[in-house]
Amino acid sequence: MKPYKIIIGAILLSMILLIVWLCSASGVYYKTYSPDNQYSVYAKKYNWESFIPKMPGGSGDASGKVFLYDEVEHKTIGKAEITMISMTGDIKWDENSACFVGEDYPNALNPWKLPRPVKQPKIVIEEDTISLEKVVREYALDNSLKYESKMKIVNGCQKTIAWKSYHNKQLQTEWNKEYATDSNQTCDFSAYILYQNDYENGKLKLKSEYYAGSDQSEEVPCGSWIYYDSKGKITKTENRGKCDISKFGRN
Repeated sequence: MKPYKIIIGAILLSMILLIVWLCSASGVYYKTYSPDNQYSVYAKKYNWESFIPKMPGGSGDASGKVFLYDEVEHKTIGKAEITMISMTGDIKWDENSACFVGEDYPNALNPWKLPRPVKQPKIVIEEDTISLEKVVREYALDNSLKYESKMKIVNGCQKTIAWKSYHNKQLQTEWNKEYATDSNQTCDFSAYILYQNDYENGKLKLKSEYYAGSDQSEEVPCGSWIYYDSKGKITKTENRGKCDISKFGRN
């Protein structure tokens, strides 16, 4: 074989291998699990996306492939293309199927079929028909409490006024919202102050406060922030200014 044919063949082979590599996907991004951890879904980004300039923080806008993985059998049981790998977490788990909330495959009309049923967490709702207050509790598969929220009617619509979350059967975060109820407040624009406690290994770590003009507004730190060590001793106190809920009144 003539030398130039060998060179041309090598170049063509290199180009084919490059195209195959660019069109393939690699890495593991945005991995998420079914409620019972039997299955997981994760994304791989197309290699050619690495050469496309993106805005800061826009890496999740890349396209790629999404995979359904059986964590029990340790094998891939489904795959599809995904327009934005950051959408991986938008997967919806039903008892016998999984799909994306939208038009992308797999969708509600053409979902991934699961070989075993997904065990869903238990949700218990308690409602007082007189005060119209409602408490919602979500339990893990081992019947340990995961979340608890309390809702009531404030300024004409139902709002969450208290929240607790648990991790490994220990309280992780709790907060309470104090809404303004004067004549300047409406259903969509109700100012509030939020009092929050954060815990670590079941022990209080931080007490903090925030205020905002509505549930859609950014929460602004305010009041006294108190930090605790593992023995419950105060280690630091910060003054974030007065929590002035009146500044958000609507004229």
